[in-house]
Parts: sequence; structure tokens; C-alpha cells
Amino acid sequence: MRTVIKEGTREGVKSHSVFAVCLVLIILPLSYLAACFGEVYFTARVSYHKTADVIVVMGAAEFDGVPSKVLAARLNQAYRLFAMHLAPLIILTGGKEGGDKVTEAQAAKAYILRWGVPSRDIVTLQAGRDTFEEVDEAAIYMDQRSLRSAILVSDPFHSFRVTQIASQLGLVAHPSPTRTSPIRGDLELRYMFREAVAVAAGNLIGYRSLSDLLHGAPLVRLW
Repeated sequence: MRTVIKEGTREGVKSHSVFAVCLVLIILPLSYLAACFGEVYFTARVSYHKTADVIVVMGAAEFDGVPSKVLAARLNQAYRLFAMHLAPLIILTGGKEGGDKVTEAQAAKAYILRWGVPSRDIVTLQAGRDTFEEVDEAAIYMDQRSLRSAILVSDPFHSFRVTQIASQLGLVAHPSPTRTSPIRGDLELRYMFREAVAVAAGNLIGYRSLSDLLHGAPLVRLW
């Protein structure tokens, strides 16, 4: 005996299938983004006080050679770690935007010298245009000198991505976010959401490719 399937039943099954697929396509990306946000959020709340070969300070804005409040907060944290003898060398990163007279690293060095840190214990790397390039420059410098471990100083919202990049580049990385950043409250939360997106994109296509894409380079190099 034949089973008769009504046309309406077929359409109902089809519509439910389409709905289920759409639901999965929405839930999976949101769940992944939420997981990335969780990593950003919880890393922002921790700080490791372990000895390392170097302290790496991520660049931030400067104004005519004067560090912004964001950069100053990072430098204050770096000095505190240096004064605790957790590392014997401070690496300052950060290039410059169009129209700037000095690089972020140069402005940072002038600032931290006033704290009494000897110039011989400071290295300035001035080529980086974004987080990946800054960490990559630091990793290259360290590799050439057989330095392996780094305390990474940045804002709390930024710490997970910086640490993840450094780890992928072969460093033993310890985040030490500043606790005096002016980026707080709702503004910090917005930055965390932005970081979650950056982390998700970096995980999917690679941070080097993401950096290339941001600067107009092709994702797949032909030479």
C-alpha cells in the first residue's frame, strides 16, 4: 500500500530544514565570537608577574613627542615591572602616522628615560604599523639575540591578542596589562568587542594575512 505524502507536508518539512540551517549559520558564528570575547575579557583580568628576558611595550598614540595617556599608562606599567627586576631589557614598539615628527617608540623612550631607566636597557623598534607588525619586529629582534620570553605590556582589552600573536611567533609570552589606562567602563567594553572581532578574523585567516589585508597587500603573495 502506497503512502501518500501531501504537498503541504513536503513544504512544511522543507521550510523547517531551511530554518534549521539558517539558525545554525547564525548561532555558530555568534557562539564563536562570544568565545573570542570571553578570551579577551578574562585575559584582561589577569596579570603575570614572572621573570622574563624582556619587557615589550606596545605602541600607542603620541602628540609631538609626548605620549598619550594610553601610552603613558603602558610605560608606567613597564617601568614598574623593570623596577621589580622582572626583566633586564625594555623593548618599545610603534611607528608613526603621516605628519608625525617622531615615532611612538621614540616618544616612549624619551618618557621612560625620565624615570631613570638607563638608555642601554632600552631598545626602540620603530617599523610597526599595527599590533602584528610590532610584535613581529620584537620577535625578530629577540630571535637574533636568543631571547625567548617576554612580558607584554598593553591595555587590558588588547592583552589577549598581543599574547596570542607572540605565542604564535614562538615567544614565551606573559601578559601584564596596565591598570591605569584611561580606557575604561563602556568604552573598554566596546574595545573588547572590537578585539573579539580581530581575534576571530586572526584565527580564521592568520594574523599576518590580516595585517597584510589591512595595509592593502594581497592575502596570497605571488612572489
